[in-house]
Amino acid sequence: PHEVDMRVGKSRVAGRDFNVILNDLEDESVAAADGRLPGTVQSQIRSIELVQLEQLYIDPSDPWGAAIPAQFREVPVSVACGGSLFVDVISGVGRLTKQVLVTRRTSEEVFDKLACDELYAVFGAPAADDANPAPLMLKRVAARGVPARLATRQAPGDPLHQIESPEFGYRFGSQGGFSAAGPGRYHAGADAAHAEGEGSGALATWQSRMQWVDSGPRARLELEGLATVSADDFGRVQADRLGIEMERGTSTDAGPGSLEPKRIWGAGAVAIDTPHLITRAQTIEVDLVAPAANAPAPVTEDGPILPPPTRPGPASLAQGEGSRFQISGGAVKAALVVGEEPMAIRSLTITEGVTCLEVRGHGKQAVSGLEMQGDTLQLRDFTAKRGSAVIQGAPARIRARQVDVEGAAVHLDRAANRIWVEGAGFARLPLPPTVTERLPQEVPQATLTWRKGMQFDGRTVTCGDQVTLNGPLQRIWCSQLS
Repeated sequence: PHEVDMRVGKSRVAGRDFNVILNDLEDESVAAADGRLPGTVQSQIRSIELVQLEQLYIDPSDPWGAAIPAQFREVPVSVACGGSLFVDVISGVGRLTKQVLVTRRTSEEVFDKLACDELYAVFGAPAADDANPAPLMLKRVAARGVPARLATRQAPGDPLHQIESPEFGYRFGSQGGFSAAGPGRYHAGADAAHAEGEGSGALATWQSRMQWVDSGPRARLELEGLATVSADDFGRVQADRLGIEMERGTSTDAGPGSLEPKRIWGAGAVAIDTPHLITRAQTIEVDLVAPAANAPAPVTEDGPILPPPTRPGPASLAQGEGSRFQISGGAVKAALVVGEEPMAIRSLTITEGVTCLEVRGHGKQAVSGLEMQGDTLQLRDFTAKRGSAVIQGAPARIRARQVDVEGAAVHLDRAANRIWVEGAGFARLPLPPTVTERLPQEVPQATLTWRKGMQFDGRTVTCGDQVTLNGPLQRIWCSQLS
């Protein structure tokens, strides 16, 4: 075998056995018909092969470095493998085989590290806005392995981003990004202490496909096949198909701003587990919004939705701190306020068999609070102590402490401690202490039915038309009751 050592400036390629296959062309007009420029290397050479590649080093300041996209030219590239380097000049595709290791590093820090069994590089015409164009520019790379692995960081000291998959690729340019086929994992934002683990940052796993598109100010992650995304400050999301849309924060002199999730969507066996929200559904769309600065309470025909409670009743519908919601249904659309502790529900709509349970505390100390069941649920500006809810069904039901109300549509204003039904309904309500003290052996509740509406604020109940009240010792029939 013949040794090969080629140098251009600081760049170098070394190995053994160098083969060049020329085009068998009678004249250069054939090359022109194929789109190859007459008189160029591309028109005369079909392929180049270095049978045994020992080292490939590309310095960004050399002519070879001009083929690297501009955003990656600041750091030298080193390539090593146990196999060959093959370049199909006509198609602009290069291939490296067997134990391929690609690194972008300075003398002090590694920026990128790619390990795979096969690596493909696709070259094409340079972009029009490239300030240092070469005849051919790197457009796309694809890696295969068992699995192929990539670890990358944008700047010194930045967290690592790691991807593993049997096959993945990266497309350069303004709409560039990753794509992967087969099962894999993507760990974003790991610090040095957790570079190989799952103890920090965000982790995504999938079984079928992954796609990451980064346009600069916005990015999108799509996963298919038992897709899961978990993050330290949010929780865990799982679905058969899962997507996360992100926006980049304000850029500084230190570099581009960090990406922040703005929207999450999922389809098929959706599960969301966060410190304040547990959801099970078939489809889900969640917008993550920032807290409103000094926003006034919205006003309806009945006055402010969130007035301060003036006379909290004995059967209060407000819960203490530390509440979390367990929600299930067919389809969920929500806007959650992030940046508040605990997280607030700006708006939420659930359809197709709804169950919403509020739980206070954790573990053995957990206590069930507000419970809502029906066909459709709407929440607005909802937290443990404020917000409005409308549950519809046949019937719809709200239970809280000693209050149990059913109707076609049940309304709740949590801050005002008020619950009401439009139309016919049924309720179990607590009896006043003056009654329960005289009847210690009886159930301290009364049942109530009506035909034309009911309101209850924890102290007073009013309802109308064919009213029936059943207490421990008496039954009342009337047209109006207060």
